Amino acid sequence: TGQFAQPAPGSDNGVGIVYGDENWTDYTLELKIRSDAGATNAPGPIVRFTDISNYYFFECYNNSMIFRPHTGGTDRVWVEQAAVPGFPGLGKWHDVKIELKGNHVKVWVNGTEVLDFDSKFPVDKGKIGLTTWGLAGEVTSFDDVVVTGDKIRGRPVNPKDKLTSVWGKIKNFTDVR
Repeated sequence: TGQFAQPAPGSDNGVGIVYGDENWTDYTLELKIRSDAGATNAPGPIVRFTDISNYYFFECYNNSMIFRPHTGGTDRVWVEQAAVPGFPGLGKWHDVKIELKGNHVKVWVNGTEVLDFDSKFPVDKGKIGLTTWGLAGEVTSFDDVVVTGDKIRGRPVNPKDKLTSVWGKIKNFTDVR
């Protein structure tokens, strides 16, 4: 569940869906991503979303993972990038992990570290987000989205009517016929 964030005026790529606490600082985002359709194949996760003018976008495009900070309302375009053969590719799931500590950023794709740098465009805190390139019929699937960090609190799970509770009732049911 997230909130849709409109694109910034003059932006060609909308932010997409954002979630979390605007005060999150150092954290790790892990997710699975798959391009399902579209000509550009440029979906990606967003971290430290403060507002539509300030966030970090990681563009998954054309066999590359690309760091595109959007700060002060300006898209900084392809500041850091790493070659990742076959990424994102249509129809294939990829594991992505982004770690943020101060201005230091590390990124892994499918368990291999691909980026390790200090951002020259600081965004100190913010939510996470998921986006896809909307201009070319892009369809993207995201799964197993997990955010961890010292100040990230999990949501308590109410087990009522969840699979394990229902299965437990079924297993313990005795037929009285």
